[in-house]
Amino acid sequence: MKVMNGYSVILDDNPNRVGIVDAREGADLRVRYPNDPDRPWEWIARARVKAVAEAIAEKCIKGARYSASLSIAGKGTLGELAAAFGFNRLRSDIRERIDTSSSARA
Repeated sequence: MKVMNGYSVILDDNPNRVGIVDAREGADLRVRYPNDPDRPWEWIARARVKAVAEAIAEKCIKGARYSASLSIAGKGTLGELAAAFGFNRLRSDIRERIDTSSSARA
């Protein structure tokens, strides 16, 4: 799968290490980490990354779960989905809207 700027990627097949492609230079990608203030970005070889969407699709095809907190059947929350794509720290006003809409459905 072609990885473009703005794509969420996992590094070294580790779903706990998610970044977002910020720039490309030859075979290297600049990956930023919105949830890690100690490491705002780094250059990484393209061969070391995989698009999060691609990793989730591969797991679904094999009948396996991508992560314990993410439901492909739609039973998870928007926050869990956002976290899988590297956005763990949502703005508080967005988080409040998500919580309000989730409790309204219950």
